[in-house]
Amino acid sequence: MTTPDAHDATLHIIFDGLKMIVGTPIHVSVDGADLGAHSFNEGFHITHPCAPGTHAVVIRIANLRTRAYTVVIPSPGEHTMRLSYSRIWGNFKRAYALA
Repeated sequence: MTTPDAHDATLHIIFDGLKMIVGTPIHVSVDGADLGAHSFNEGFHITHPCAPGTHAVVIRIANLRTRAYTVVIPSPGEHTMRLSYSRIWGNFKRAYALA
């Protein structure tokens, strides 16, 4: 994936959270860089500097489920990736909103 020298863009990864009985941690990585564990119940807003280009975003729910995304950042500037969760499938939806 992209390994930039300069970070001309910012990727905001947002999940609004979902109230569940058990607060399972969500681990997030971009291009292999671990961005930490976050709350499933409270959600998260992660800000990650990057360059325009193709990036791998991986969301892992504890050790239960993983969803991998290929995200294309088209230009320098601020870009927001909004995630949603499917209670039916027990995983993050494959589609995401990028603005």
